[in-house]
Amino acid sequence: LPRVNGFARWDWNSALRPWAGQENWTAGIAVSLPLLHLASQLGETGQAAARRREATAGREAAHARAELDRQQTAAGIAVALRQLDLTEQTIAQAEEAHRLVSRRYEGGLSTIADLLSAQSTLTESRLRDAAARWQAIDAAVRRLHALGADPAPLVALDTPAAVAVDGSR
Repeated sequence: LPRVNGFARWDWNSALRPWAGQENWTAGIAVSLPLLHLASQLGETGQAAARRREATAGREAAHARAELDRQQTAAGIAVALRQLDLTEQTIAQAEEAHRLVSRRYEGGLSTIADLLSAQSTLTESRLRDAAARWQAIDAAVRRLHALGADPAPLVALDTPAAVAVDGSR
């Protein structure tokens, strides 16, 4: 903005100078019109507006990424829980198959190879169940992280007591 300044000054001159010892008065008005600064000020205003738009776009992008992460982790939880259900069904079927082959083996109707194959299938099913449980815990941790919650309570799921709840796993 243009500015108007006023000033006044009173000096007492030395006797060794011209006008020896006489008073000297100065008064004036100064007007400053910053034409050169106007362009830089307009440029800075434009830059500030651009930085504001950039920050707004960054905020919206962060919100969109967070929402996408929440949706993906919800889908991940659903998939992990479904996989866990399937592995539990597989274990139940493998246990029943192993029980039937054991009975046939005891009755002399199956070979040791059949019994070992049924045991191998049961072990493989339990290993897949362990992997599915780990994936479910991992999905839960990711979900809690996406929601901004603390995943520390899930540490209890990694203890041997939590894994061997029913004694068979």
